[in-house]
Amino acid sequence: MILLSGYRRQDYNNSQLFIRQLEQIFAEYPESVIKAVTSPLTGIQRHVNYPPVIAEIVKALEAEMRIFRHTASIEKGKRIGREENVDRSNRPTMDEMREKYPDLLGKKITEKTQAGFRSLAEIAMECGVSQEQLDAIPAKRGQS
Repeated sequence: MILLSGYRRQDYNNSQLFIRQLEQIFAEYPESVIKAVTSPLTGIQRHVNYPPVIAEIVKALEAEMRIFRHTASIEKGKRIGREENVDRSNRPTMDEMREKYPDLLGKKITEKTQAGFRSLAEIAMECGVSQEQLDAIPAKRGQS
């Protein structure tokens, strides 16, 4: 096993038993992940001076597995994007979807409410304040 060849043989109490344990662990990972972790060019031998224990090897495998999954999800997205030639001309508009599913999508958001601003007149009407009462409020200095 190339992983163990990077260390002295006497560093392992029972190298055969250690290899059997590694075989069981490696059975859970894709071949490309195992090669990356055990390679003398990219593997754990470049980071660990002493013979790695099982926990260190598993940690290295899991780190490489995260990279593997991330790369796989990117590639899957690329494949789906290329293979999916679906006619989307008959898709309903967002307004049609809002009418069909009002509880999920809610009402249409206008620019004013989206930004969170309403005019003073809108707020006053909601509170029952008349325009005459609004006009009677003195303006702040510096405002006209």
